[in-house]
Amino acid sequence: MESFWEFAKIALIVGAALTAIVLILLALPGSRLRKTFATLFFTIAGALGIYVVSPMDFIPDIIPLLGQLDDALATVLAI
Repeated sequence: MESFWEFAKIALIVGAALTAIVLILLALPGSRLRKTFATLFFTIAGALGIYVVSPMDFIPDIIPLLGQLDDALATVLAI
């Protein structure tokens, strides 16, 4: 159990450092990363919007609660 907490601590530090680096790069004037992220986010939002209105689902709506939950989650993520 001790090794799990060591791994979790290292993963948290690395994740925070990577988040800080990405935020700094996004804040730089003239950063191409900003345009790349905008394109990526709009693409993901569009794909999720198409998923919500399409009749194909990862989890069929026949399964109670879970079928509607994946559509609700996709809607929230798209917004």
